Amino acid sequence: MRVLFVIGSMSSGGAERVVSEMSNYWVKRNWSVSILTTNKTKNKQDFYILDSRVKRIDITSLGKMHKAKYFFNLFSNLRDKIKEENPNVVISFMSGANTISIISMLGLKTPLIISDRHNPYTDKVGYFYKKLLYPFSDILVLQTNAVIEFYSKIKGLNIEVIPNPISLSPIKEKDISKNTLSKTICAIGRLNIALKGFDLLIKAFIKISQKYPDWNLIILGEGKDRKILEKLIEEYSLQNRITLVGNVDNPREIIEGAEIFVLSSLEEGFPNVLLEAMSMGLAPISFDCNFGPREIIEDNKSGILVELGSIDKLSSAMSRLIENKELRNRLGKNAQIRVSKSFYIDKIIQQWETLINRVIKK
Repeated sequence: MRVLFVIGSMSSGGAERVVSEMSNYWVKRNWSVSILTTNKTKNKQDFYILDSRVKRIDITSLGKMHKAKYFFNLFSNLRDKIKEENPNVVISFMSGANTISIISMLGLKTPLIISDRHNPYTDKVGYFYKKLLYPFSDILVLQTNAVIEFYSKIKGLNIEVIPNPISLSPIKEKDISKNTLSKTICAIGRLNIALKGFDLLIKAFIKISQKYPDWNLIILGEGKDRKILEKLIEEYSLQNRITLVGNVDNPREIIEGAEIFVLSSLEEGFPNVLLEAMSMGLAPISFDCNFGPREIIEDNKSGILVELGSIDKLSSAMSRLIENKELRNRLGKNAQIRVSKSFYIDKIIQQWETLINRVIKK
């Protein structure tokens, strides 16, 4: 099987992680896999490690030119590369790459699967363009059932739901006695408070910090709102209790050392970090945002869903888990089971392969 992925870049991000994991999985089964990137980025290196057998194609070096000429050349270059690679199927990720792929492949017989990962209500590629172009694809893959309502209004669009895979091996049993980060609440994401709500998380922790003086909060990730968050932490003199770790090479080592994971996002496409934390046996708490958490967490069975944006309810949920070790352990164990049954890469890849075989035989 020959597969060509099209995506804007292979910098850090959820879609990029999924493309890298699917590519690495398939080349190990002797599939021919290529990843083609279309966007200029400051960092020329791929963030995720790719198997040496995965072919990388970059068509971003077009130089400075008029915008119309730039896009004409981009479409032309992509079309030429698809003809040259002659894949059995093209799979594009993210709305920008989807529109570029659809336009470039008009008239070609190669099947095209597109995958939209954004919150459709805030996506920069508007409804008009999706309504116009997306029906020219063979299938649109979405991550959650909740997003179907938005796209079901577009006539002639074939839709499938396939959640993100996770390839991390679960830890067999959390041994808190050997854990240097015990009594730690962990979160991860870009330091963008409008999207990730870390200011709300910090305020929720502040409300309970005096009651539980031996518990700490760590937040992994970097972003434009670091100074705002640092000022909030300093205002309550909690620099020794709340740590903004920044970006780290191996976040798993820190995440699996914690006991509680909080997703304070105000919106999501599909929260990979939630899956990863659950696979490590952390008891998860998440704002019930659109889209993703409610299709991952079974409320009060494999985690706790909290009213979106409520600092009081978030702090109450954290207090509940802090005070009840048995509940933490039960939710953490059930979280691992939930991920292993529904989201490990072997199961998700099967869904993709069924889809690929279907579009090839059309």
